[in-house]
Amino acid sequence: MGRQAWSAAWSQDGATVTAASLPWNGRLAAGQRTTIGFIGEPGTLADAPPEQFWLNGEPCTTG
Repeated sequence: MGRQAWSAAWSQDGATVTAASLPWNGRLAAGQRTTIGFIGEPGTLADAPPEQFWLNGEPCTTG
């Protein structure tokens, strides 16, 4: 994983990086949102930028 990461429990297995919820942001009502983030560096995320994001098994977009 990168140099800094916040608002999630982060793990990495090869090129797959997982961000799991924390006790305070794991349950969101309809219309609510949360923000997670990371600051990486070359070589820490399998040398490639993220291509896909998933939430609860469903693809999502960023923005």
